[in-house]
Amino acid sequence: MLSEEYKRQIIDELLGKEAKDKGFKQEYIRKGLSTNYLGLFKRIVPGKSQGFDIYEDLIHEGKISLLCMGDSISYTYVDEFSFKEVISKFATYMREIGYKKMDESLQMKTFEKDDIALFVDSYINFAEKFFAKNNIDYLIKPNDLSVLLKKELEELFEIEFDKAKEILMEIAGTIAYYSLKNNDKVTIDKKENWLIITIQKYSRDGYPFFKEHNILYIIYRSYQMKNAAIIEKIINDVIGK
Repeated sequence: MLSEEYKRQIIDELLGKEAKDKGFKQEYIRKGLSTNYLGLFKRIVPGKSQGFDIYEDLIHEGKISLLCMGDSISYTYVDEFSFKEVISKFATYMREIGYKKMDESLQMKTFEKDDIALFVDSYINFAEKFFAKNNIDYLIKPNDLSVLLKKELEELFEIEFDKAKEILMEIAGTIAYYSLKNNDKVTIDKKENWLIITIQKYSRDGYPFFKEHNILYIIYRSYQMKNAAIIEKIINDVIGK
């Protein structure tokens, strides 16, 4: 059985150093009930936040995954040799595909500094606009809200960003406000100019840890990749399911 410290040391040696050269900082959080995040790599560039994660599935023993730009790659390890082999494959993927995708995305249209500041100051107003448009309020059931938000997001996939961005802010604002009203373990803060949803959760052994969502960026990436599947997962996460 490999210790957590040794796993992270291997990740740092085989992948972490190159990630740091690309501007990423590595973070750790405590184990959850079903997921153990071995490495969360994040970088902040003008107007954007980017990241990729390496995590272990605690339900399916030995399954370890890389999540980058919406793509998930998974392998299984059984010992030190196979763990190093998996991390080497992740490093190769990032070198050949992942970092290039991230660098290319920096050239795409995105929220400007003023847009982000407006969202931070007015996310509740954006949420209320979405509520009024759909004749709902924050008491709506999570599944029903997910359906509405997914439909709204999918309708934007063929629309240019400049015309879509206000509705993207409505979607993100709705999720932020809904989480704040329906989960007393949620806080909303401004970090590095972005609005961050922070949820207090508890590890398998009862220790509290905090999970963060840069909600406007998540919704932007979903729009950019034309994939609305994240909506339901995020809503369930932020309300504590």
